[in-house]
Amino acid sequence: MRILVADDDLITLMALEKCLRDWGYEVETARSGQEAWEKLAKDQSTQILILDWMMPGLDGIALAKKIKTELSGEDQPLRHIIVLSGTDGYEDIIRGLSSGADDYLIKPYSFNELRIRVKRAEKMLQAEEEKRRLLSLDPLTYLWNRKKILEFLEEEIARGLRNFQPTGILLLSPSLPNATREASFSPELEKSFLTEIARQVKKNIRCYDKVGRFSRREFLVILPQTSSKELKGVARRLAENIVLDAAFQNFTAPAKKIAFGGVATDFFAHPSVEAMVTAAKKALALALHLRYPEPAYIIEKKEVTDYDRGTDQH
Repeated sequence: MRILVADDDLITLMALEKCLRDWGYEVETARSGQEAWEKLAKDQSTQILILDWMMPGLDGIALAKKIKTELSGEDQPLRHIIVLSGTDGYEDIIRGLSSGADDYLIKPYSFNELRIRVKRAEKMLQAEEEKRRLLSLDPLTYLWNRKKILEFLEEEIARGLRNFQPTGILLLSPSLPNATREASFSPELEKSFLTEIARQVKKNIRCYDKVGRFSRREFLVILPQTSSKELKGVARRLAENIVLDAAFQNFTAPAKKIAFGGVATDFFAHPSVEAMVTAAKKALALALHLRYPEPAYIIEKKEVTDYDRGTDQH
């Protein structure tokens, strides 16, 4: 874990840095609050901050408040701020904690006490990160939930545009036989079915691809560095490697096929999450209406209106 230490006293700063490095942490140092702020703004991966209260210019309390105000939110890493102070007045402690500090250490302190506080901060951050991660997961399949997978898609579109690389998506859904329509699709069958699809999709995508549960029976796969021309091949490989019989091993009605709808950023002049999802949903809807014995693939390539004219591809 990365720690930023800010103290205007060079001897104290060097001693803190040595101890923290000996304890196995990656350490960044700053001689003022302003320098600490600039370093944190440049590299926001730092999660634990140890700030001296009394520093010229931007002091530790003001810096803690600035961090909590301007560098907070779901897109920011969790942070734990420990303030070091030479005063043990009750009002000062309350002021420090109410300004954004998470912990308070009074000088002179022992390095053993500091180590305990840092270890506690690390455990608290890990616990909060796990809570945040679980809030981003679908509770049934343990894939990313709809909100999180769409956030990832927005990030990947932006990254691809910066690097002049296409980003593809596949929206996939089972096409169920009449025997398993809503009237007979039990909760046990649905759970078995969806968890097995989720497991197999994760197994058959690249390590840097992402998959999430988009809706009740739809899954969204994000494919970085994948063009429109490559999507059909990806869909075909997935279909060939997803064996639906395993999801119905305790039931009598297997699914007929997996249908795919896909699109890539090179299809659009100005790609966006909304435009890509809309196009993929339209392609998927058409795929679900096809009646072929083998899995069907509908990949948007040229114009959405092509499908209205009946020039679909499968």
